[in-house]
Amino acid sequence: MRQALLILAATAVALGVTACGGGAGDAFSFDPVAKAATKTLHAGPSKVRLVGDVTGRGRSIHLVGGGVEADEGGDVAIFANPFGSRRVTIHEIAVTEAGHSVIYLSVPEATDQLPSGKKWVRVDLDKEAKKRYGVDTSQLSPTGGQNAHQSLELLKGRGVTSRKVGTETVDGNATMHYRVVVDVPKAMKAAGASAAGMRAIHRELGDGTVPIDVWVDKSGYVHQLRMSYHLGGATATVTETMSDFGLPVSIKAPPPNEAIDAEKLLSSS
Repeated sequence: MRQALLILAATAVALGVTACGGGAGDAFSFDPVAKAATKTLHAGPSKVRLVGDVTGRGRSIHLVGGGVEADEGGDVAIFANPFGSRRVTIHEIAVTEAGHSVIYLSVPEATDQLPSGKKWVRVDLDKEAKKRYGVDTSQLSPTGGQNAHQSLELLKGRGVTSRKVGTETVDGNATMHYRVVVDVPKAMKAAGASAAGMRAIHRELGDGTVPIDVWVDKSGYVHQLRMSYHLGGATATVTETMSDFGLPVSIKAPPPNEAIDAEKLLSSS
């Protein structure tokens, strides 16, 4: 099960990096998706539901879960059946520590595979992005782009194009469906990614474009996001639905003595 923990940690890092966008220097846009993203971000914390699938090399992982999210982070529980094995619970807490976007991952069914007393694996997304891509994620998104609220930043950012698909009803709500395409290499290059980092992006994401379907309700808020992308030999699709904006939310990291850094865990494997 330690293998599963490491896979989950690596996947989370990839999600955090590829979801980056927006950030300092964005010009005001008349694009309706950018306008809806801005309005939704200003609406405050929300509940979020998610469902997703990761497939590759004849294997698949189905994900379903939910929780609360805000600009500064999130607290979400996800239920998954990795590679057809018994269902596991993935608890993810995303926070900002010393200016870095950090996530904590816990799989209660596998805590016996961690060192004594440890329940969480800590991943510093900014540190991993710098190491893998030579890029400062603060130049991509002020929050690192790890959850649905933070992913809204990329809808306003560099290398983004959008087109209207048509009207659709989602969860009983009338919405306008848009298809957005994010050019990740363009955003990464603008943020100063190294040559090696650019090669890694193309190696992991192919042409580097990430399509995102966005549903905007009549009030002008983003109601749902669906992101699809290729990562190495796998294909991932994740749908996130937001509601109940303006919730009072307090997101806290786990006690430090209950967490182990992902790098330390990997080095001890």
